[in-house]
Amino acid sequence: MDKENPSPGEVVKKGETLEVVVLGVDVDSRKISLGHKQMMDNPWDTFEQKFSIGTISEGKVVRIIEKGLIAELPEGVDGFVPANQLSTSKLKNLANHFPVDDVIPIKVIEFDKSNKKIVLSTIAALKDKSDAEIQSYLDKHKLEKVSLDSIKNADTGAIDSSEFPIFEIQETPEVKKTQNPE
Repeated sequence: MDKENPSPGEVVKKGETLEVVVLGVDVDSRKISLGHKQMMDNPWDTFEQKFSIGTISEGKVVRIIEKGLIAELPEGVDGFVPANQLSTSKLKNLANHFPVDDVIPIKVIEFDKSNKKIVLSTIAALKDKSDAEIQSYLDKHKLEKVSLDSIKNADTGAIDSSEFPIFEIQETPEVKKTQNPE
């Protein structure tokens, strides 16, 4: 079963009652297009409340990319952690310090609902932690060139995230336009 694109038979059974909305009517071929997903709330409304700017949580590293890493937040949504928000010193190979499936502390520093983008910072999440918690993070991720003071005094303010990737939850495929009956 493909989790992202299940077949209709994997979602509903014959005779089952469910709420749908009419997406289109094709009179010529006598077909009606129905949508079930359109009846559900937009998950980004929930994410906006749960992951507002300043929210501190944990994220699981799911992918390393050129400019940082992708961390999965609770609720299964992905956020982007720029490399400069993981360490105060430049890292040559993120995978050597942050392996896939590693869990890291994160703080939401940008939430853009319209572009479905969440930008995260580990440094910002660590700033108010105890010296022992910060040192544990530094040791675990082999960040020998980073000091406690550099984390505590780091500027995690405004960043230009326009070049960061945008992550989207799988949307309903576009429905073929059909003629509306009169």
